Amino acid sequence: MKKILLAALCFLLAACGSGKNDNVAETIPDTTAVPKQIYATELVSRGPIAIDSSVYVIYPLPHDRAQNDDDSGSFLSSDGGRSITFWNIVFYNTATKKYHLLAENKKMIINSYNTSYSGSEYSSDSSAPVHYFPDTSQEGNYIFYSIIAEDVNKDGKIDSKDPTYLFSSDREGNNLKQISPRGTNVNNWEVVKKSGMVLINTQRDSTINNKSYEAPVISYAYDLKKANGPERVFSTEFNMATDKLYKGLWPVKKDK
Repeated sequence: MKKILLAALCFLLAACGSGKNDNVAETIPDTTAVPKQIYATELVSRGPIAIDSSVYVIYPLPHDRAQNDDDSGSFLSSDGGRSITFWNIVFYNTATKKYHLLAENKKMIINSYNTSYSGSEYSSDSSAPVHYFPDTSQEGNYIFYSIIAEDVNKDGKIDSKDPTYLFSSDREGNNLKQISPRGTNVNNWEVVKKSGMVLINTQRDSTINNKSYEAPVISYAYDLKKANGPERVFSTEFNMATDKLYKGLWPVKKDK
């Protein structure tokens, strides 16, 4: 009887001992050499982010100098914090294992990259585009970007005092091009999918520098198929006729 009890006790102890290791994951050592420095591509705050149903994913590269560099993409958000901006984006082909940057030799601050084919949900004002975490863009064959890329006010840096332009690329991250007029700040935009037209509302860069939001809004249309450059939506003749009609219907009352 003692032998039976001893055997049963040994069995229970063995069972308990084996159970302790059931959920222990095997440790796989990192055999890569430890770098002497941290590289820019290792400072990835978001990603990998899949682009539609393709084999591509993106790794946005945050502008880590934003809080201590005067020449930076540091922007105050509506809650007083600093919104995340990016200085480039890596496109990675998971099938071929090849990768490339969105722009090889372009200094820029990427405020957002968008998938919804609409820029009406954000504001590009002089204090800073109010962004949470930007969304990816995958609809159709284009990705749209809100980018500051030119020192328009000639103060020796690119920042929120310079205009925000609208850029586009294909969904593989190639053929990056500016599609909004130079020297104008993009307020909002919309893509009409059936016609392939991008409608862009802008204001002159002086609006940014003077922090005045009463400057006239100029509407442009960009044809994604022709890619000839943005054109004004309304003609001068139409603007003059409409202005005359408005002033006639709603005359300014003179003070008595």
